[in-house]
Amino acid sequence: MENILPNKPSELIRLAIKDMQLCEKDSRYNLNMNHWHSGGSPNGERVCQVCMAGSVMAKTLKTPIEDYDDILDSNNPDSLFYNKLRAINSFRLGFLEDGSYLLGIAEDSIDFPALYRRLPFLESKPYDNMMARDLPLFYEHMLSIADEFELIGL
Repeated sequence: MENILPNKPSELIRLAIKDMQLCEKDSRYNLNMNHWHSGGSPNGERVCQVCMAGSVMAKTLKTPIEDYDDILDSNNPDSLFYNKLRAINSFRLGFLEDGSYLLGIAEDSIDFPALYRRLPFLESKPYDNMMARDLPLFYEHMLSIADEFELIGL
């Protein structure tokens, strides 16, 4: 199942944005960066709260809406995509080194200071992602991160 999720940060971020947009249009889900996948009800009576990585759980990984985020238990042998979901969360917070490490990318293979200089909105840590106030701007910022990773072959 791990092969469903891309290995490159640029592709993983773009997939997460696509899945967030799908969740945004699905009344059974609510985007909330405080919850990975909070479990809702199939009939929509209880809305499932999902973050950026939770959106991938919901749409790409097809986690049942009533399930909680126990898929993220690193001790769970079925958590083959654990590090990729954690990487999405790290990128969302602006921790590009952490996200890259979780994807198995050697730290010395990326000039992180130069990368951050090209992404000045990441100056504060954790990145105040504007999600609650300005979702289009959040998408724009995340896609800028994806573009920068793509420029360096990732």
